[in-house]
Amino acid sequence: MRGLATARPLVVLHGYEDEPSTLTPLLQLPALAGATTTTCPQGPAVMPHGPAWFADDGAGLDPEQVAEAVAVAHKTMLEVAHAGAPSLVMAGFSQGAAVALAATFHPEVPVPVHALVLFAPFLLPPDVTPYEFASLPPGGVHIVHGDDDEVVPLPLGRAAGKLLERQGADVNVHTIAGVGHDLRALCSEMAASNIP
Repeated sequence: MRGLATARPLVVLHGYEDEPSTLTPLLQLPALAGATTTTCPQGPAVMPHGPAWFADDGAGLDPEQVAEAVAVAHKTMLEVAHAGAPSLVMAGFSQGAAVALAATFHPEVPVPVHALVLFAPFLLPPDVTPYEFASLPPGGVHIVHGDDDEVVPLPLGRAAGKLLERQGADVNVHTIAGVGHDLRALCSEMAASNIP
């Protein structure tokens, strides 16, 4: 993962009921610290304890909310591209990682994605959002997941990685032992372990 964002802009998507400010530990990782610019848009859904990309209340996903979330991600990517970037790095945590996946592999992705860095990701169902794998990130897909995650269990992150591998993507899965659904702890353990 070393130097993925060097000389490239970075777009980072926060998790469910998180503020963009909670992404600070991720932004300090060496692989992402060299970004030319960093943009952290806020999810469009308003939830009781903070913003989200879409409602997740157990009643099923609303395709319109997911489409709006992907549209916000695409709008941010276009704004970055208009500043002269030929490609960018996408990153996200939890629900933000799911939206980053959906935005990157959407049939109408507006800007090439050089690499994906995903913390505790999961795939959204294809009946909720379309996926197309014609263009794969040349910098690879990097998945970081705690093996004690009860919110987004590790098998979901691994399943996302396996699907992308079957499509031909270069996928690296970093499993962090003893860590749950905690971005700060995941980033801390990565730094302490010198994960490249």
